[in-house]
Amino acid sequence: MARSGIGQDGFLRVKKETTYGTADTTSMTLWPVKPEALVKSMREFIENDNLISSRLKQLPNLGREVSSFEIPIDAHPTLLGQIFQFLLGTSANGTVTDGTYVHTWLAPITGSSVGYSFTVQQALGSDLADTYAGAQIHELKMSGDNQGKILLTLTGTCEGVDSQGVARITSFSYPTATPLNFAMASLTIDPADAAEFTQLINSFELTINLGLDADRFKMGSAQQSRPLINTIPSVTLTANIDADKQFLNAARAQTTYDLLLTITSTEYAAGTTPYLLAVEIPRALLKADTEISGANDTLSMDVEFDCGYGGVTTGSGAALVMAEVRVRDAVATYA
Repeated sequence: MARSGIGQDGFLRVKKETTYGTADTTSMTLWPVKPEALVKSMREFIENDNLISSRLKQLPNLGREVSSFEIPIDAHPTLLGQIFQFLLGTSANGTVTDGTYVHTWLAPITGSSVGYSFTVQQALGSDLADTYAGAQIHELKMSGDNQGKILLTLTGTCEGVDSQGVARITSFSYPTATPLNFAMASLTIDPADAAEFTQLINSFELTINLGLDADRFKMGSAQQSRPLINTIPSVTLTANIDADKQFLNAARAQTTYDLLLTITSTEYAAGTTPYLLAVEIPRALLKADTEISGANDTLSMDVEFDCGYGGVTTGSGAALVMAEVRVRDAVATYA
């Protein structure tokens, strides 16, 4: 028996795949993930429940291999491009400014698939690493409060465990740039019937869900087929703010909003141009049940925007999209 030992000895690294489910473990990128990050795989049982003149259970047969992941990771500015490449595919790349590039992704409005699959290699504690092929992000949540770092939580599925017992890495590197945090974030709100303004927020959560099928198994294989878009993708933004009756009135009037969440690093991607993450939402609607709850102290309220109505963004041209993501860094392209 061998103990897994201390969790801090573990690691997780990734690499974009050329073909879904074909593992690629060359030149992988080590992600400094949170301790609760986990890629897992299990085999379902196909039960045998026959009359065999015995009250003892029959051993089951092996069924589907169900593989999934939930990976929380700080928003490291040098990793954002790769993460959104996995989520949304190839970027459109802007002109070079001071040695930096601006990469643009649009929330999908056509097609049956989106993004890239990738290989994950994970070691828990001092164990040998498992390799998971065909990892695909289904949902990305970005969240932050008024005191800590911006957190990304990636959830999705894998085709399955490609191999086990892989030798552990002997060297590692991790991002040295400061992760994005609350002091770098700004939310601009532009109502359809008034001038835009900067909204002070206590906390926020942005969710991009691609609507991928999380249960796409076909006869002929116990492992999952590549997930395809199964329902309408969705984008939502929630925030806790100091209570303001204008939002209550806007919900009652069905006022639409243009939103821009910008997180600008205090460190330079190149020259004197800082890293940047921006999410532009061209048309959002507050939930109908928006309310201000009573309390003795300073009143706050939760506002939740449904961003699924679509509009024109900076980089969408004439196409109507739910959201646009822009990342500025020193990488030329994400293809």
